Amino acid sequence: ELQDALDKAGLVPWYYKLMGYKDADKIGAEIKTLNELIETDLSQRHYDVSNVFVIFETEHAQQQALKQLACPGIDKHRNNTDALPKEMLFRGNKVLAVKEPPDPSSVRWKDLDETAATQLLQRFCTFLFTLCIILASGVIVTYMRYKYGIFYAALTVSAVNTLAPMACEYATDYESHPSEGEKQASLYYKNTAILWVNTAIITAFITPFADTLEDEQDALIPAMMAIFITELFKA
Repeated sequence: ELQDALDKAGLVPWYYKLMGYKDADKIGAEIKTLNELIETDLSQRHYDVSNVFVIFETEHAQQQALKQLACPGIDKHRNNTDALPKEMLFRGNKVLAVKEPPDPSSVRWKDLDETAATQLLQRFCTFLFTLCIILASGVIVTYMRYKYGIFYAALTVSAVNTLAPMACEYATDYESHPSEGEKQASLYYKNTAILWVNTAIITAFITPFADTLEDEQDALIPAMMAIFITELFKA
């Protein structure tokens, strides 16, 4: 089948090659090399099991299995065999941590074997990265506010709000997540924290309390209006 597909494939134009496209013969050679590597090397190695996916014929069977094997998380962690009937234990002495999996298309297969310690370290590093962005943003916005006025501070806020999500997405790519949903949730938390603090908290914090409801140029309401206007132009 592979050879038939290669015979039917046409030549790649030269301008496509400039963008990184490869000829069918070259792709076919790479596929054959990978197949040989899988057959002679990768398939002979020993791999520790990190997760097991079970397919049921019916939704009812799946829900029954989840119900029968359900137990508190502390019992799973301590392997409390008294939490389940004897016939529900794996090999008679193991409490299984069972949960309903996400859709196969959203599973991040390469991240399933990461340990909890590795994931915790990754989250801590990205948390520090997010915190540094917030602190740097606060310093820059405060400097621009008192040095050049609320308009330039609003421009700085809009610029940070544009660049910060890109930086957060780059940082989140270094985290290990079992599913795309968890990765997107982690990215959402970072973006929300930065945008909320940068847009509302910093502006309110650097505005004197006596100027909160004033209508002067450096008061809170004109400052928020300036941010609102710059965000409109950015959009």
